[in-house]
Amino acid sequence: MKKNLLILLIVFSAILCSGTYWNQSRVSFYKSHDTQVYGAENNFVSDFISDRLSIQIQMNSLVSEEGFDDPNSYITNEIRSLSTYQLAENSKFILGYNLDYYDYDKTKKLNMIDNGIMFHSQPLVKNHLYIYTDLAWNNLNLIAGIRGRRTGIDYHFKRPSSINTAEAEYYDEFYKDLALAYNINDEFSVYTTYENKSFYSSNTSLIDPRRDQDYSHYGLGVNYTSKSFLGGKISEDFQYIRKESNQYDSYQKHNFINNLRYNYTLTPHLSTFLSYISRSSYNTEDDQFYRLSNLARFQARYNLPNYQNRAFLIAGTSLSFENLNRIYFGFIKFPLANSLALSLEDRYSHNVYNTIITSIEYKVNSNFLFYIENTYTQSLRSIDNFEMDNTYDFKNSVTLGTRMLFR
Repeated sequence: MKKNLLILLIVFSAILCSGTYWNQSRVSFYKSHDTQVYGAENNFVSDFISDRLSIQIQMNSLVSEEGFDDPNSYITNEIRSLSTYQLAENSKFILGYNLDYYDYDKTKKLNMIDNGIMFHSQPLVKNHLYIYTDLAWNNLNLIAGIRGRRTGIDYHFKRPSSINTAEAEYYDEFYKDLALAYNINDEFSVYTTYENKSFYSSNTSLIDPRRDQDYSHYGLGVNYTSKSFLGGKISEDFQYIRKESNQYDSYQKHNFINNLRYNYTLTPHLSTFLSYISRSSYNTEDDQFYRLSNLARFQARYNLPNYQNRAFLIAGTSLSFENLNRIYFGFIKFPLANSLALSLEDRYSHNVYNTIITSIEYKVNSNFLFYIENTYTQSLRSIDNFEMDNTYDFKNSVTLGTRMLFR
């Protein structure tokens, strides 16, 4: 055992010493009404690249005051790893592992309803392992892989006698994935996909036996990416997905997804794009199409001349047709000096919220910088008329952080 741990330590140390790594540290102070808390976050990424092998390891941690009311406050530690090995010129092997683990005493409990029972749940651990191969022959490309995910949850009931929860419950999900694509030419390709999920639980007391957790998805799609279209570039991806499982109603089994994007460069400094994403389904029982979601987004970017892309302005809007939700956004970054830069961002959601983000960063050198960021969100809805308890009139945060890059 000690020998294996020593080998792992040597390999990990070699990766860190031989690679490039990036680190960001943040300390934030949050205020909402009469609540003031702080949180510290650190993100570390290490990259190792050789002729055939590339490895990336990422570690994220978040520590906050007890009772910190942020949706992600219960996540304390994450590990992400991804390895790619080039088997040949047109084939590679991919291995990845993700781990989320929590501080049990400080993890925030979540409200859940299952089988009509209201209770608190507390995440314990999440493991995700995936293995893929990517193979190419002439115009044919094949991707095949398997994924496994285990989630541990502890349940808390107001009346423990109703259900036996002496042990935490573990959910195991096993996926098989397959994708096959054929490139007809440089612009046009067709593809098919397959996804199968098998579900297992260590305790079936909280699982509705009538609900089938397993499923199979079959997909067929076409993709078109132009080299030139009306002075710009256009890409179109249309996919049909057939869902097979008893958990789906008839209108959920036949799905159509359309993704259209058009890029156009007006001048050497001004570029724009327009995208449209739609999802719909077909119900075999009443022979009707149902519109599930539609989203349109327009964005323009202007790079100020003579600043080598260091000064720019981004503005745009997005529209969700189902709930008529309109979002307008703008972002500007401008260098005040050789080492000092200012950025300002505004995100406005019509009748919902307005968020203003101001940031100043000071670059010590090409590998290290400091920054101060202030984020202020003003709710445009009255608390008295909104049912969610965690909605505030405003939320303001001040963040002090550093970013470092080591080569």
